Amino acid sequence: MRNRNNWDDVYTLIATVLPLVAVIFYALPCIIRKRTFGWYGAEPRTGDEAVTAGIGIIGLALLVHAWHLPLYRRFPKLRWFLLLIGAMIFGGGLLWPLWRAL
Repeated sequence: MRNRNNWDDVYTLIATVLPLVAVIFYALPCIIRKRTFGWYGAEPRTGDEAVTAGIGIIGLALLVHAWHLPLYRRFPKLRWFLLLIGAMIFGGGLLWPLWRAL
């Protein structure tokens, strides 16, 4: 029988539920409706900015998923590949509106 850490169940729950909630309830509505929520009185973003914000959230969800899922600890190359892809997607989602502003 393998020695299991009690925190593995918590990390598995974090790695599956948190990214799923972020993608379903924030990223997909932003991408489909092309409009973000107006947080703290800010104007909602529309059009391409909303889509890139949704894509950035998907990248952040991939980062959380790859970092916390205990399964990927057995496959470190896959884990770092997913972290790299998630960071690139997240960074692109954040930096694209800044690039367009220039």
